[in-house]
Amino acid sequence: MAFSIFGSKKKNSIDDNFERVQEQLDDLERTDDPRNIEKYILDSCEQIVRMTKDIESGRRESRAVSEYLDDIKRIREADDETGRKLKVTAGHINDLLKSRESFRNTPKRLNKEEFRMIDEEREELPGIIERMKENEVYEGRVKKDMYSMEGEKARLEMRRDRLNAEIRLVRNLSIVSLVLFTVLILLSFVINKSTGAGSSLFFSLALFIGALAAAGLYFSGSRLGRTKQSVIRSLNSCISLLNVTRMKYANVKSAVDYNITRYKIESASQLEYMYGLYKSMVEDTETYRKNNLELSIEEDRFKDLLNQLGLNDAAMWTEHIEAFLDDDELKKTEESLTEKLERLKSAISVTRETVKSERDDIDRLMKENDYYVSEVLEIIHSVDRICGLKRNNAYSRKEKK
Repeated sequence: MAFSIFGSKKKNSIDDNFERVQEQLDDLERTDDPRNIEKYILDSCEQIVRMTKDIESGRRESRAVSEYLDDIKRIREADDETGRKLKVTAGHINDLLKSRESFRNTPKRLNKEEFRMIDEEREELPGIIERMKENEVYEGRVKKDMYSMEGEKARLEMRRDRLNAEIRLVRNLSIVSLVLFTVLILLSFVINKSTGAGSSLFFSLALFIGALAAAGLYFSGSRLGRTKQSVIRSLNSCISLLNVTRMKYANVKSAVDYNITRYKIESASQLEYMYGLYKSMVEDTETYRKNNLELSIEEDRFKDLLNQLGLNDAAMWTEHIEAFLDDDELKKTEESLTEKLERLKSAISVTRETVKSERDDIDRLMKENDYYVSEVLEIIHSVDRICGLKRNNAYSRKEKK
């Protein structure tokens, strides 16, 4: 239990005071200046007033300590039923205080801005979280489809380019075949003219080969053309679907990004986690409020029980309930207060003796120099009353004059 301790200032002994006054008197005799006498007396009076205030403060604290000791005596003399109620109530108060302290020491899980934001939308937030989760799943699926379509588009473009290359090759072969066929016909014609030999067989063979080559190139070109048209149709369809998918992805990503930016999060899971922290903090706050209400009720009940014992300061004991939970603690408190009271009395006694010494020094100095001022006499009289000192008759005579 913590109580304030009256601290006495360090005082000079009576011999020290006497020697100091004697030195001041020697100086006064050498200078023979009345103002020095007045200054010394006023300085001494100022010191006496400070020490007198210390005495008054010590007496007030001594009375308070005595009252606390009286309270402990009444607590010990309480009947068994009242003592049991005090102990049980003190235990409840102690548990509630620990619970409140535990709540205060709990680290804040959301900052003020996050808590305020979630609190403003606490009704709509579960729906927002659910929609955001759905959007994230849909975003992932659309993104996967978009990547798949982009791959298909690239594959179709590569096939289209390959078909174009094949078609160019067939066209080139057709030109080459036409040139060769023309050369063969001319060659056959030249041979026929120069030799006069019949070349119908050679001509027929060349014509047959040319026809076969032309037919093969024709059918090959037709097939490649049809395949190219099919690939182009598939490519156009893929591009159309890809554009739609990209638009869907852009829309759903925009919705997800809006919530991410708005709530300063990375995903719906984080927002859900923050909402869980918010609910936990709200529950803790409500528990804290109920705890304080119950604590107030228990403290009032505790005060009522203490007031029934007629204690001097029942309210103070509500701050030191540990003394009611442990008999050893109450005993330690009593011993501490007893020691403190002795220290206070000793300090007051020492200060009182120092004041008396200072007062006697002033008295002697005023007598020797016939220096009596009404303000100084009033200070001395006040000190006499406070410290319980006998009034000097010389002062009374001077006051009457």
